[in-house]
This record gives sequence, structure tokens and C-alpha cells, in this order.
Amino acid sequence: MAKRAFFIAYSLSIFGTGLVYPLTAIFLRESIQLSASEVGFYFAVLAISGLVVNPLAGMWCDRQGPYRVAATAVVGQAIGPVLLGLSNSPSAVTAAALFTGVGSGIFFAVQTPLVANLFGKEAIGEVYARQYVIMNIATAFAGFLSGWSVGQWGDTAFRIAFLGNGLSFLLYGIIVLGFVGSRLKYPLLVASEGDARRKSKSRPWHPYVDRKFIPLLLMQLIISAFGFAQMDGVLPVIIREVGGMPVIVVSVFLTCNCLAVVVMQSKVTKISKRIGDVASMRLVFAIWCSSFVIGSLSMVLTLPLAARVILIIFFAIVFAVGECFLSPSFNPLIAATSPTDSLGSYSAAASMMYGFGLALGPAVMLPVFKNSVLYWGGLLAAMVIGLALLKTRSEPKQSTDQAGVTSGSVQ
Repeated sequence: MAKRAFFIAYSLSIFGTGLVYPLTAIFLRESIQLSASEVGFYFAVLAISGLVVNPLAGMWCDRQGPYRVAATAVVGQAIGPVLLGLSNSPSAVTAAALFTGVGSGIFFAVQTPLVANLFGKEAIGEVYARQYVIMNIATAFAGFLSGWSVGQWGDTAFRIAFLGNGLSFLLYGIIVLGFVGSRLKYPLLVASEGDARRKSKSRPWHPYVDRKFIPLLLMQLIISAFGFAQMDGVLPVIIREVGGMPVIVVSVFLTCNCLAVVVMQSKVTKISKRIGDVASMRLVFAIWCSSFVIGSLSMVLTLPLAARVILIIFFAIVFAVGECFLSPSFNPLIAATSPTDSLGSYSAAASMMYGFGLALGPAVMLPVFKNSVLYWGGLLAAMVIGLALLKTRSEPKQSTDQAGVTSGSVQ
């Protein structure tokens, strides 16, 4: 019952996120009429506020368990979107970003310990695979619904979507605390032998000075800032303002991306397992390079609208192939490099770097989004750096204890 309740809660929260997923940047630009730099500032505040609380959340989780921490987090996640939906000024938008950022910083820091405690460490990979499919189905449906609604009712639909997002996280908190967390105790994870990092008490700064872990944190930053942050916060604006396309095209773009993941994930996962995690990550960066080339062509070539929409959809599908290789490969690399008895702190560090990437991506790329050379060239350069970080890395040894993932790489 507790496991079923968890998936119901997760589905509700993801559906709420999907309602605003493709529209936040457009809402800020068109309804509140913020400049591109101010939109970037919103995403920066959102992420930086999460970065501040993230290490504390990991340490709190290591000591007291993930359930109350997660339930506390959704208070901010519920208030933030509601406040944004009621906003009419930059100051109110900033306040909404603070609430949402703090809530998200705590929430995503404890997702891996939450799943490990509820389902067992050996089932983390399977649970995250299921969550990723749920995420893409819910995001595709909710994103298309909200995009269509905005096309029909404009600003009112924007604001209702944000109110729905806040309500979804409130329900998540009620279910997790009332039907899941109150019925279970948090077992302390036993440290594995043979790793000197496990001989000292966990500290929230350990992941950032761990030489084995630092390259993965840098890759997480690239994946977040120049991959997912672009899909969330920059490409919708580019499609609207550079491409001159209606809002519904933004929703179609993201819906096709999500549906492609749902269709391809199981087949790509089998391939990823066969070739290994490191080889899969090389494919991720190479495939995303290809997708960015396609995206640039859809914006710079003088083509009929229908042809450009087809290129944008193709861009979304190719990007999705990279995502499908990412979800079963990068997260096990992080888990295999994390000390078991510091899972909360290392998970929080990965989540923190993901959040920092969400701030960095729009803040750096929104000011140059109208310059095709700087924008698309910058994305390609980031992917090349990701490939370079993988150059000297070998496949990790697999074990049951290392089958987990971290939440930061799968927003």
C-alpha cells in the first residue's frame, strides 16, 4: 500500500509540473512582461535558493531519514507556484522563485534515500526507470493540455496551471507523510568495506572534494545547464521569438520529446546495459550534439513554417534518444562512486549541481539566444567538454549495492 501510494503521489506531482513545464518562461515574458535578463534572474533565484538549503537537506536526511524532509519540502513547492500564478510584478515573481527554489532544493536532495528506504537499494534502478516513464507520460499530457488551454484562454490559463502545480505538490506531501512516511522507519545504511571515504562521519562538503566524484559533478552541471535547462527555460522562448511560432508549437515540441522517451526507453535501456554506462554517456553527448545541429537549422534556414516545425519535432525526438541513454547510465555512475553511508549527502550534491545548472543555463544562454552562433555554438562546446570528462573514465564494477541512481539527473 505504501509503495502504491508513493507512485500515486509522484504521478500527481509530475502532472502538476507538466502543466507549467513548457510555459514558465513564456508566462514571465508575455503575461508579466519581464525582459530576457529578468527571466534569467528568475531561474537563477529559483536554483540558487535551492543550492543554499541543499547540503543541509542531505545532512538532515542522513540523520533523520527522508520522509519528514520530503514532506517539509513540498510546503515551499506548493506555495511558490501559487504565488507565481498570482504575481503581477517582478518582486512577487522573485518571492515565488524563493519559495519554489527552497522547496525543490530540499525535495530533490532526498529522493534517492526516499526510494532506497521504501523499495530497497537493489530496486532503485527499476523504480527510477518507472518514474521516468511516468514523468514523460504525465509531462506530455499535461504540457499539451496547458499549451492548448493557453491558446484558448491566454493569461487566465497560465495562472490556473500554476495554481494546479502548487496543489499537486500539496497532495504529494499529504500522501507521503500521511500514508508512506508515518508507517515506516528509516534504516541506517551500512557502509561497505574497502573504501577509505567511509571511515569518517559524513559531512555535506565531502562530495565536492572527492576526486572520484568531481568529474561526475561537472558532467551533471553540463547535462543540467546545457541540456535540460535549455529545454525548460530557453528553447520555448527561442521557438516563440526567434522562430515566430505559436505557443502550441512549444507544447508540441515538448510533447513529442516526452512521447519519444516513453516509446524508446525500454529498447535503449537494453542497449545501454549491453554497451556499458561510460559508452552510453559518450553516446548521450554525441547525440545531443546532433540534436542541437538540427535545432539550429530549424531557426537559421529560410523555410516554410511547416518544414521548420518538422525540423523542431525531429530535434525533440533526437534529443529524446540521448535522454534514453542518459537515464540508465549516468545515475548508476553516480551511485557507484558514492559512499553508501553518505548516500544522502552525495545525492544532495548531485542534486545541488543539477540545480546550479538550471540557474546557469538560462542565465548564460538567454542573453545570447538571438545570436545563433553564440547560442548553438555554446551548446555544442559544452557537449564536447562532457565527452572530454569521460575520456579517462572506465566502466565501474557493478554490484547490487551500486544499482542506485540520484535524483538530480532526471528533472
